[in-house]
Amino acid sequence: MSHSVSSERSLKICVRFFCRKPKTGILMLNMGGPEKLEDVHDFLLRLFMDTDLMQLPVQ
Repeated sequence: MSHSVSSERSLKICVRFFCRKPKTGILMLNMGGPEKLEDVHDFLLRLFMDTDLMQLPVQ
């Protein structure tokens, strides 16, 4: 096998296994909710401001 064919093969392996974009998933949770319409604002504020809830990487 010539050197250029070997290099091309190595590059294809790199692209195939190491250089791909990471897969993206969707996480869906049922975390309850407010009982009254008036409670929606406070519920969402507490939910999105809670730094201890979960931290996910952002792409």
